[in-house]
Amino acid sequence: MASLVLTDSSQLASDSQHLVHPEFKYIANMHGNEVLGRELLLKLADYLCDQYNAGDEEVMRLVNLSRIHLLPSMNPDGWQIATDTGGQDYLIGRSNNHSVDLNRNFPDLDRIMFGNEESHIEHNNHLLEQVN
Repeated sequence: MASLVLTDSSQLASDSQHLVHPEFKYIANMHGNEVLGRELLLKLADYLCDQYNAGDEEVMRLVNLSRIHLLPSMNPDGWQIATDTGGQDYLIGRSNNHSVDLNRNFPDLDRIMFGNEESHIEHNNHLLEQVN
């Protein structure tokens, strides 16, 4: 799985520097057979790179002052099978190669958060460490 990070290269050199820059991530193609988001993120990456190289001040400011993570396909397995079969069935490619529908496979962080609140535990961040 490939992800693209757009940023000023000097931000990558220092861990402490990127802590003060905002970051955002766009993820697409969770269901491999839903390709529009994938294509839009690829186009966004193309646009940002072209405009940065052309000297577009707004795009340069955005790239230089933030870290932009683009994951065009969260489910490349599903995308490949949907593409290979020609998109004839709307269910083909929805799941990954392990038959997991990624959109239905998130940990139940609400259960952990509400359990912490009931136990008067104020630590309600980094909840993935508590997933069992």
